[in-house]
Amino acid sequence: MNTMPTDTPTTLPPATPLTAIAPLAAGTAVSHGELGDGVVLRLEAGSYARVFFRSHGERQVPILSLLRTTTWEQQVANSVQPATPESLRRLWLAIEAHRLPRMPLT
Repeated sequence: MNTMPTDTPTTLPPATPLTAIAPLAAGTAVSHGELGDGVVLRLEAGSYARVFFRSHGERQVPILSLLRTTTWEQQVANSVQPATPESLRRLWLAIEAHRLPRMPLT
């Protein structure tokens, strides 16, 4: 039986508007709709950020045009949840199923 968790996750999705989370800082990985992926170098006056983009080099862009991005590793680490009795039972069943002998296809 496949059930969806009833609690709401507290992790960030792969891309989150910067206005919805903690303030932007140097070194933050971001994405821009037109310029692609980049890294924040510093914050500028007037709600702008100086960002180095992979494909376009260093540019100054409005902070509101950026999305914070996370790496695959960060997404995995953020999605770790405590074990429940049901999840442990499902893990045990999966291990036991893996141990079953394979039947030849006929």
